[in-house]
Amino acid sequence: MNPSSSIPVSTLPKHTRIAGTGSMLPPRCVSNADLAAELAQRGVETSDDWIVERTGIRTRHFVDAGMNASDLAVGAARQAMDAAGCQPSDIDLIVLATSTPDMVFPSTACIVQNKLGIVGCPAFDVQAVCAVLVEYGCLTVKEPGRYSIKTKLPGIGPARCYLIPPAIFDLDL
Repeated sequence: MNPSSSIPVSTLPKHTRIAGTGSMLPPRCVSNADLAAELAQRGVETSDDWIVERTGIRTRHFVDAGMNASDLAVGAARQAMDAAGCQPSDIDLIVLATSTPDMVFPSTACIVQNKLGIVGCPAFDVQAVCAVLVEYGCLTVKEPGRYSIKTKLPGIGPARCYLIPPAIFDLDL
């Protein structure tokens, strides 16, 4: 339910829970052998064994041209909302964690909000990426009276259903 619906603070839940999670990886999966072959064309020598020994990584996913952070966030958000049994109208707040926004303005959170058909709630990016999960994902819902979104954004009121999709990718090789 949106914050503008005048929910009395006394009826807000006194606990926090993760109601649903989702994830999305870019579709192009690159193995270490594929990566080594591509790097060899550029004069860089490496191998699957060398990479695995030092990093433990066997494959990675790359975004294709035209794919944006919002595309990844929307896929993950839809899964999380389905897992939580949430509808777009249930979302009160969108805080998107990214260091690779689609563009500077509008925020990627607003783009995600539009793509998901969510209306009537605040949406903003936090480019501290991992810190958003601590700052907004834990503090703002754990102690609503002390760390609520009301104290962060005056005039909006407490939120009951947060959508916090991280959307991060590195640029292609």
